[in-house]
Formats: sequence, C-alpha cells, structure tokens
Amino acid sequence: MRKCLIIFFLLLLSHTAMAQRWKITRYEAIAGIGFANYFGDIGGTSPTKNNLFGLRDINLLTTRPALMVGARYKTSEVNAIKLNLVLLMISGTDKGGDNAYRGYRFNTFGLEHTLQYEHAIIKEERRRSSFAIYNRRGLLSTYSNKGLYVFGGLGGIVHYTGIKRNSSDYVPRIDIVKDGFHYAATALGGVMVKLIYDNRYAFSAEIGLRYVFSDYLDGFSTSVSRFNDIYYYTNFSIIYRIKTSRKGYPILFRRYY
Repeated sequence: MRKCLIIFFLLLLSHTAMAQRWKITRYEAIAGIGFANYFGDIGGTSPTKNNLFGLRDINLLTTRPALMVGARYKTSEVNAIKLNLVLLMISGTDKGGDNAYRGYRFNTFGLEHTLQYEHAIIKEERRRSSFAIYNRRGLLSTYSNKGLYVFGGLGGIVHYTGIKRNSSDYVPRIDIVKDGFHYAATALGGVMVKLIYDNRYAFSAEIGLRYVFSDYLDGFSTSVSRFNDIYYYTNFSIIYRIKTSRKGYPILFRRYY
C-alpha cells in the first residue's frame, strides 16, 4: 500500500510539473521577414464586384517585403498576447485590372503596430513522444513540438503614400486623392503554425488579414467605393524563448540550459 501511494504521488508530481512546463519560457522575443498584398481601389477587381476579400486579386508583381520585430507573453498554456512592430511596403497599379483605363499606381511605406491575442488549437509540447532525443547538451524535449494558433487583435498603421496617374486620356471626376502622411486604425485576424526547435529557439509562420478603418491606404478613394482598404500580411519568424525566473520575470543576461 505504501509503495502504491508513493508511486501515485510521484506520478501526480510528474504530471503537475509537465503541466507547468509552459511557464519556464513564457516570454519570447521575435524577429521575422514577410510580405504584404494590398487590396483596395487601385488595381484588381472593380470595387462594385465581390472579390472574396481580395483573394481574386492576388498579384505577385505588386507583392512587397516587410520586416517585423515582436514580443510574446504566455498568459496560460494555450493563450498568449503578442506585440508586433512591422515595417512594410504596399504597392498597387491599375494596369491589368478592371480599371486599367485610369492609369493610377501608388507606393505606400508604413509602420504597423498591433497587439494580438493568440489561442492554441493544438498546444505546444502537448504529449510525450515514444522516444527521447539527445544532443551534445543532453536530453532535449520528449514532447510534441508543434502548435497551431488562431489570433485576432487591434492596432494601427502610420504611412506615407505616393500616388501617380499615367493615363493622359482619363479625366478624373469622382476621384479623391489624398497622398502624403496618414494614420489609420486596423483590425486583424489569422492563423499561425509554430515549431519548437529546442529549449531556446522556435520558428513560426503566420498569415493574417488587416482591415484598415480608412479608404486611403493607397491615397485614393471614389464615390462608388463601398469598402475600406485591406491587406494580407504573411510572416516567417525566428523566436528566442526567454527563461522565466521563479518570481515570474524574464532572465535576459544569464546562461541557462
């Protein structure tokens, strides 16, 4: 009976320790590269048609790069909050679209700042694998190392837009052009896949839609436009997992593992 009780308590302690593994590295520093695809009044399908949130207008020629840094804090085993700063470029042209006769084209340079909430559909380190893995540092994780998340949040983008018109035959009548510096609030949502490499590093890939509470991300609007601008942001990141102290603070300048 005594042996059974000892085994029971050891198993209970082991299960409790496993359940709290996420607290060991609840802070994460993130850096990534990606690209943005814009969908608005310039280029693509006419704003009077249904273009499936821009999916019909994906154009590799107007895809532009982006750089991101961020920080994540795990509030629980399956929930986290993440702060993003993204330096991005967005571009579009009427050439090849329904409105090619107008001849508009633009380039926007922006700094996006967002705060997002993340929820794990598939948890990281969720079950014990059938064998242990070792490297020169010793035992690695014996747990599953993939996670799938959905996220949503709010933020804003400060941007500078330059817009030009190539067509000399088109006479603007219902066009509203507002180039220069602007600021707009944004709402976002998307999915993320995360891969844990070891105790210190992980990788992630995410795609999200940004809804802009403005119709001037491209510096242009018309009286027949019924929708604000949107853009998709795709990102590939490297993640540095920061060890947490017993008091719950990040350990930034001490070697561990």
